[in-house]
This record gives sequence, C-alpha cells and structure tokens, in this order.
Amino acid sequence: PAPTHPPPSENCTFVIDASAGCGNKYPCNVHLAIRGATEKGYDFVEAWRATNRTSPLAALGVADNRAARLSGTIRYNQTLTTATGMLVVRFTSDAGVIAAGWSARWSTAGLN
Repeated sequence: PAPTHPPPSENCTFVIDASAGCGNKYPCNVHLAIRGATEKGYDFVEAWRATNRTSPLAALGVADNRAARLSGTIRYNQTLTTATGMLVVRFTSDAGVIAAGWSARWSTAGLN
C-alpha cells in the first residue's frame, strides 16, 4: 500500500503476531519491510522484538530488543529473528513538519 500521511504528534503502536506463520515454533524469522518518509530526526518508526507473548509491549524501551530506529527516507528490508514470533512497530511524531508517511509489510521467512 501507499504511504499515508500521519497526523502530527502521533504515537501509534502495532503488534505483529506471526506465530501462526511460524508454525508456533520458536524462535522464528519474520521479514519486515518498511518504506516511506518521516521528518528526519523528529519522527521515528521503530521495530522491536517482543520477548513475552502475553505482554509484547514490554519489549518497548529495552535497547537489546530494538531491531531498528528509522527516520527520514526509509527503505528498511530485514529478516528479524524473534523468540516469540512477535514484533512491535511503534511510530512517534512531533507537531512539526508532516512528511509523506510510511507503510510496512511483513511475512514469515522460515524457521530456524
């Protein structure tokens, strides 16, 4: 899908649960592709490896769990290994410049 223009001062969190695609076997690989544009240095898209299936948002803020912190022109295309089959994607923005927006796609990428 085409990137969308997020509203200013946004804080959105998305949980990606790829466990069914991983056959409920862990760890597993999840391919994540993020493209688009945010205001460089002020608006960020971050990807985190969830370490707890019952509380995936607990991964936020733990440096070892963060897989990516993206800002500006974004062309992220990585396969991430996750112990739970889950990723958390968080977007934060300020009230300033509104850039083109971003979009993400994910798929399972096989088992370890």
